[in-house]
Amino acid sequence: MSKEMDDLKAAVAEETTVTESVVVLLTDISKRLNDAVASGDTEAIKAVTAEITASKDKLAAAVLANTPAAKVEPPVEPAPAP
Repeated sequence: MSKEMDDLKAAVAEETTVTESVVVLLTDISKRLNDAVASGDTEAIKAVTAEITASKDKLAAAVLANTPAAKVEPPVEPAPAP
């Protein structure tokens, strides 16, 4: 059971690292966007918007690639009326 526990601990640590990385990314993007808006710098706003789109697309692709497909159950036919 030690190997299973070690694997579980490693998986939890990896998930925590990924989550913390996303939080840092979003915090940084939010700050830069707020700074750009406050200064009226439309080019900076466009750049941050493009980065948000790129980050969102990468994150969505990673989630999709690492999420098991949902099991689709066939619809249940209602019983005929007596």
